[in-house]
Amino acid sequence: MLSKKEFLNNIYGKERVSVTPKNYLKKVSLVLVLLIVALGSINLFILFTFEITYLNLGFLAFVNITLGYNYFSLRKTIKSTIIKGDTLIFNSLDKTSNVTTLRSVKNVSTKTILGIQWTNIAYSFDGATRKARFISRASRLPFRPESTMKAAIKMSIKRKASLKPGPVSVK
Repeated sequence: MLSKKEFLNNIYGKERVSVTPKNYLKKVSLVLVLLIVALGSINLFILFTFEITYLNLGFLAFVNITLGYNYFSLRKTIKSTIIKGDTLIFNSLDKTSNVTTLRSVKNVSTKTILGIQWTNIAYSFDGATRKARFISRASRLPFRPESTMKAAIKMSIKRKASLKPGPVSVK
């Protein structure tokens, strides 16, 4: 992983820079599957250990429906993030990719809970506001993704402003 200074130098040079760690999507999908297996085994333990009542069955059904909904919604929103020049590339767990400009990013926020960083990115794509998330351990990344993304966006806006044509004079 790059340091913050190397990251910003690569963005200044319009090189391809990955914001998320290497093999990020594979690791996240493995963790999600292991989480589902663990919660499923807890459900089976509860089902076979305690007396089967409507309350237990209702609780298990609620947990399973919530788990399934969260799994499929996370598959769409958890994305790996790559910056190339003024372009932002998102790859998600369900094999879809989005390519947009850095200037289309509306909001970037990072929250740290129990040593885990949750970074949320809201961006506009095809006239709709979409969200991208990535999750990492705070100790894995040498910098906060929020600050580097904001620096890249600010740099992109400056680059766009400097590309405006000057006044035209006719001799």
